[in-house]
Amino acid sequence: MEDIDAHLKRAFSEIENEAVPDKLLNLLEELRQQDRAPASERVNASANAEDDE
Repeated sequence: MEDIDAHLKRAFSEIENEAVPDKLLNLLEELRQQDRAPASERVNASANAEDDE
């Protein structure tokens, strides 16, 4: 059981030191901008996103 704990700790410590991918950072920024936009603009942005699919 201790081996499993050691392996998990090592795996997670490696992951936490990795940089966040630019694609994810860009997506988060887009979501923040939508949250800051007035409600009427958020509805339009949502409708436009559905049209793109």
